[in-house]
Amino acid sequence: MTHTSYASFIRPVLVAAMLTSAAPAAAPRVLSLIPSDGPYAAIAVDHLDLADARLKTLLTAVGGPGYAGLDPLLRTMGVRDGIDLTGSAALVLLPAGANEDAAALIILPTSDPEEFFAGVHAREQEGARAFDYAGSTYFTRTMGHSYIALSDRRDVIESFVPADGPAERHVAAFGPIGARLVDTADLVAIADPARAAALLNTLMSLANDGELDQRAFQEALRRDEAAPAGTILDATFLGRLMSLVRAESRRALLAISLDPAALRLEIASTFTPDGVLARASNPPKDAGAPAASPLAHMPAAPYLVAVGIDSAHHAVRALADELAPPGRSTRVLAQSELMVLNSIPSTEALAIVVYEPTSVMFGSLARTIVSWRAPAPEEGVRAFRAWVESLDQRPIGNAVVTARYQPAPGMDAWTITPPAGAMPMLPMLLGPAPDVQGTVTTQDGRAYLTWTRDAKLLESIAAMAAPDHATLDRQEPLARTSRRLPSPRVVEAYFDGSSAVKQLAPMLAGAHAAAALPEQLSPVAAAITVEDGTACLTLVAPADVLKALNVLGAGDPDREPSTTKQQPRPRPRRGPPREMR
Repeated sequence: MTHTSYASFIRPVLVAAMLTSAAPAAAPRVLSLIPSDGPYAAIAVDHLDLADARLKTLLTAVGGPGYAGLDPLLRTMGVRDGIDLTGSAALVLLPAGANEDAAALIILPTSDPEEFFAGVHAREQEGARAFDYAGSTYFTRTMGHSYIALSDRRDVIESFVPADGPAERHVAAFGPIGARLVDTADLVAIADPARAAALLNTLMSLANDGELDQRAFQEALRRDEAAPAGTILDATFLGRLMSLVRAESRRALLAISLDPAALRLEIASTFTPDGVLARASNPPKDAGAPAASPLAHMPAAPYLVAVGIDSAHHAVRALADELAPPGRSTRVLAQSELMVLNSIPSTEALAIVVYEPTSVMFGSLARTIVSWRAPAPEEGVRAFRAWVESLDQRPIGNAVVTARYQPAPGMDAWTITPPAGAMPMLPMLLGPAPDVQGTVTTQDGRAYLTWTRDAKLLESIAAMAAPDHATLDRQEPLARTSRRLPSPRVVEAYFDGSSAVKQLAPMLAGAHAAAALPEQLSPVAAAITVEDGTACLTLVAPADVLKALNVLGAGDPDREPSTTKQQPRPRPRRGPPREMR
């Protein structure tokens, strides 16, 4: 299949599948036709008609482009006859062989396969029927009781053997997390993690206005993504963790759920049974009840980014024990990682909040608080003091770092002055001052480390011991968005679009577009959950944020248009050739 014909034929089907939302249901029925143990990547959507209706609602809610609907789109393409829009559809990607390209197979629901064959003028041939579309030849045949299959390769159509079993087999390996995902998702994709990047890249390429880079796609399917052992990635905690994810992942499940209020994207992965990650994601019998949100101990104030980590969670403890070398040698781990790992056994909850800066030039991290709860929080304070003192007179290039730790009543102060020019990004992150400074203190069984001299923010920390203090997790709309995340969570994170828009929108999109944005936007939220050998990353993007991005993307309509003349891009021909109509 040529580049143009491939993209023009399956893009409408995938756009409808990827961007739509249907009523919660079990796994798409079409998955019953796809072998659960085969080397396939499968993308499926259930109830095309419901998905089509929800797509229209979503696009209206976010101010997106007009959308006529799937039915008129398929009629324009000339492939509507015999298609049952109440059924489920799938795209199956088969890996490349030794001397051939990867293959794609589309499975569509049908009310009358003969009506479809007649509508596209399919020619009778042994093993499969053939028809011409947009200058290329495609092959098709019936598959199962109520489905038809299409591909640009005869051998794929003839050799693909549909499974005969329940669709739930595909998600059984993902345990309770998999069951939750397929029961709430509108689109599911199941793949070998080694090919997940290529799978997502294909979806994105087919969904936008650009054309699919077929050669790059084929190369991505063949590429071995695993990094060689012993590289620099193995020298840090995060690098060792990513190496384990690549080495121990078995199957990946992508689930997309949409409604007029929010988009939710979730990626789950299972791991080899005897690996480090499987042990970390299997809770002990005495795991106990989930802890309260770590953000419940952070001051309520406008923020940019807020992250909470349940450091008492069995998965965090297990990974710290597995990935840190014996003795937690500084030859393997960076000094900052050493401090964090050493504190995990005594830390119950960790939170990091970057509060809204007073201006862009003030520095994006200049008002940051790190909080941890522990039976003996003073140990963490002592560890931080030792780290600051270890930096003093440490050489960087031809100069040295100056670091001072100053004990004081209530809150200790600290200052780190790097060599001039050693860190060009420092003013952007921490403000124009030549040094990094802040405070550290303990309060009501918790420690608070700050990168700020903001008096009001420091006063709010002092007030945290009061029983009726205002906490970040109670703020609306953060609390409303957090209810969309699964629980119990190992990690939760929130990005407040309101603060970012307030700082950057006038520069990025002009005053007109900035004025069109609402005063308050819901935060984008993320979470990591683990259960019974499966880990899941959840991302929630509320509709008002998507609408704001659409406004910013449109820019300022009062701006002068570009004088660069754009050459029209040739469009693939829609529908069957004239002589076939």
